[in-house]
Amino acid sequence: MSLAPFVRIAARGKGRARAITMAEAQEVMTLVLGGRCRHRSGRRAVDGDAPARRNA
Repeated sequence: MSLAPFVRIAARGKGRARAITMAEAQEVMTLVLGGRCRHRSGRRAVDGDAPARRNA
């Protein structure tokens, strides 16, 4: 499973988004802490990856 469904819930836009439930939050954290999240490139997100760029 990916994080995409959870991002869609929280990022629907002003007035349409909702908070995720406790069960959804637990599932997200299980994915993240279990190392089962992947970059769009298909490689696993791991410690030591370069931080995301921020526009100044």
